[in-house]
Amino acid sequence: MNILITTALNPILDAVAACYAYWKLRLFFHEQATIGIAGKEDLETQWLLKELKIADVIRLENTNEGFDVFIVWNAVRDGVSFALPQTILPHRVIEIIDRGRKDQNDYSPFPKAIVRIEPVTFSTMATEQYQARRLAIDPISTQFLYCAIYIATNNLDPERTTPRDRAALRYLQTQFNVPLTLVRDLFIATQPR
Repeated sequence: MNILITTALNPILDAVAACYAYWKLRLFFHEQATIGIAGKEDLETQWLLKELKIADVIRLENTNEGFDVFIVWNAVRDGVSFALPQTILPHRVIEIIDRGRKDQNDYSPFPKAIVRIEPVTFSTMATEQYQARRLAIDPISTQFLYCAIYIATNNLDPERTTPRDRAALRYLQTQFNVPLTLVRDLFIATQPR
């Protein structure tokens, strides 16, 4: 079974980092999985893909590959479905991972999907998947997730950061010594001056 792990069009760093780490996790369990994105990703994602030399993420606009099932991060927010890549067939979505509250959103277009919604960053959710299984996270995924949590929480703004987000950052530091300059350089390179 060929799985596509993806996110909404014009993806944000938090969702792409989570997709990437979750893709690596699925590969660890010997599943046939692909990570792909469509549209124009945000500046933070562009910068980190280049900085970390990540070449595994396919452009869905440039592929004719068929996928059996789909896992979607960041599909619905505040009751509105995001524009999803055309590749996605809603009746073949088997899992949706979103932020917020389930009662705010309509997931009926995805009748076979297991829906998981948490009040934390996507990258925190992906980190917790590894932590729960006691699996090591590869250095690239660790750095990707670590930076994404900082961006998604607006540099750990207390109003946007949960204790789970902070715990995920601490856990990621046990996996790989993320250079402190990486987060700083990401902010410098992508924030307006």
